[in-house]
Amino acid sequence: MVKLTLFVKMEVENATEVKPKQNFQFVMNILCTSCRQEHGTDVYMSPDEECELSGSRGSANFVFRCQDCKKEHSASFVPPTSSSKDLIVPYTSQTAEWQPLICLDCRGLEPTSFLVNNGQGGSWQCVSFSEEEGAKTKREQFVFEIDEDGRWDDYDEANSREIGVREIESKWQRT
Repeated sequence: MVKLTLFVKMEVENATEVKPKQNFQFVMNILCTSCRQEHGTDVYMSPDEECELSGSRGSANFVFRCQDCKKEHSASFVPPTSSSKDLIVPYTSQTAEWQPLICLDCRGLEPTSFLVNNGQGGSWQCVSFSEEEGAKTKREQFVFEIDEDGRWDDYDEANSREIGVREIESKWQRT
């Protein structure tokens, strides 16, 4: 069993609590740790779905049989931090710092990348944010998709300002 945490950082403008929307499918490449073969971007995982493990009473969020070595592997979502009860932690940094997003309990596989752009997985959501002291801002929620350039830009009409998410980076780390 290996626990791997997906850390993300991004540049945000007037936004906070950026996270995948409910029913988001995480799209990633994975590595079979038995035969060391990498498998492509058709790997979709969701914390809302469970699959039965063959020959076992257990289940996992993702079950994978390697085409090369024929072994079955699995991964399940677990809370990314000891203080979190949620399986997905929203991104809140205003200074583009690395923060955990999800954590996977992996058995026989390791994710090697995470794809965030439009059409890959689903929609994201965020809340409008202002650092200005004393600013009278309305808390607005936005649902969006990251475009092929890795960004989302919009206009927050309720607060008369631009809002956006750009420069999303990700990395997997053993925890």
